[in-house]
Amino acid sequence: MVESTLNDLVNAYRLSGEGRELILEKVAALVYDSHGRFGFDDEDDAAEALMKYRDRIGKLVDRFENRGIPFDAYLASSLRFLAKTVRRERRQRCDRERVCESAVSRPSGEPEAHADGGEAFA
Repeated sequence: MVESTLNDLVNAYRLSGEGRELILEKVAALVYDSHGRFGFDDEDDAAEALMKYRDRIGKLVDRFENRGIPFDAYLASSLRFLAKTVRRERRQRCDRERVCESAVSRPSGEPEAHADGGEAFA
């Protein structure tokens, strides 16, 4: 099983300082294979998080201290937070794109329509 091997690798890394890249590869494989478990909608979300937050995931490995909770539990909690962050950033990006599209398609000086039926001037 990938998770138990991951815990062993992290514990060995903490002792020797070697094997960090192998750990990050195993984390990436785990995230791709089980993206739904961590709250990612699909492999694209998982890939975005791994690409954008690779350094942060590496710091999880570096900072981990075994206090009775295995690394895979610590990792799972952190990945669920990253999945929420990816979804929030996507929503914000879509909102900005809609606002930009609205501003471009609306002639200057015309009121902007709001969801509540009211109007506002830009």
